[in-house]
Amino acid sequence: MSMAEKKDGNQDGVQTKRINKMATTLQIVTALQQAAANCYDGSHDERFTGKDLAKEVGLKREQGCAIKDSRVIDGFSIKVLGNTVYLTYHTECTAKESHNSKLSSEIEQCMADIVKFLKKEYKKVGGEGTLSLSRPSEVEINMQYISRQRVSIIAQQKFELGGVEAEHVGLPSEEDRLDKSIKDFLSLGREQAKKPSNYTAKNED
Repeated sequence: MSMAEKKDGNQDGVQTKRINKMATTLQIVTALQQAAANCYDGSHDERFTGKDLAKEVGLKREQGCAIKDSRVIDGFSIKVLGNTVYLTYHTECTAKESHNSKLSSEIEQCMADIVKFLKKEYKKVGGEGTLSLSRPSEVEINMQYISRQRVSIIAQQKFELGGVEAEHVGLPSEEDRLDKSIKDFLSLGREQAKKPSNYTAKNED
């Protein structure tokens, strides 16, 4: 075997190793996304999923009948950026319930139940090994009034996803999202800003 062939063989081996790492990362993310997709509205009821296929997560929408009862509709979504998983939970409540001192702990418990469900469902959909969601951040809860009677609640928590060959990718800050032209415009004061051609008013001392 020549030195050129030997060199090419080593390069192929390194390339194959890199492809395998990418496939492993892809498998983890795909299985995680599929585990979250399996928690659709009605997945807890055997009438919609079939016998022995119902899945209960701990969401409020699982309480009551989906046909005849008035339920609180809530849900969650996940987003993967690098090796960080963003878990977002959304629900609604009345204005009176929003002042409950136990509301924050209830939301945190609900998100903990979601994480528990994802780890369990991850194995069922064929994910390799166990799902590692470590170093959880504090739960950020944002509450906004829809009306005088209803309040929208959005909670988000970050986790470090283990087993992936990816670096941390943070969300861009507000300053990073601003275009250079907008930054230059905001840096100008009232006196330095360019006046339109039909502007005739004199500056007041």
